[in-house]
Amino acid sequence: MQKKLKRTLLRIARLFNESNITWGIGGSALLDLQRIPVEVHDLDIMVRQVDFMRAYQILDNLGVEHPKQAHFKFRTQLFRTYEIETCQVDLMSGMTILWHDQWHEFIFTKDHIGQVLEVDGVVLFLMKLDDWYQLYHWLDRPEKIRILEEYAHKVGLDLSQPYLES
Repeated sequence: MQKKLKRTLLRIARLFNESNITWGIGGSALLDLQRIPVEVHDLDIMVRQVDFMRAYQILDNLGVEHPKQAHFKFRTQLFRTYEIETCQVDLMSGMTILWHDQWHEFIFTKDHIGQVLEVDGVVLFLMKLDDWYQLYHWLDRPEKIRILEEYAHKVGLDLSQPYLES
């Protein structure tokens, strides 16, 4: 992960932790923190719905919010995009995605935290890889699916898919 992204993540994590926000890092940053080789271009952070306003206020004080155009495949209840120290940060809660003509909802809770990692004295909450494996299916990200499948095979990880339809 690039130094500026890491610095931004640690800054956000410190503030979220001080505010007792239940949060988790996902997306490419999650894969990178799990030592899965990927390029990280932004930070995808999920929070519990009850914590969204506090998280939103923190990010609002750290950076500039950028409106994101609506996309027909997404009905995420709470979503904001920020630029913080030239890094894009997506804050999400209540993710809803159209996949195979059906709406699928992912509600983040503390049960979606798969690992707690300390980096430079700051606690990071990493989401579960199998949740992102599921989300990458819904998001139609075949390259990320392939990367996760290769990693899972290599380390003997079961990527269960409780939500996937046959």
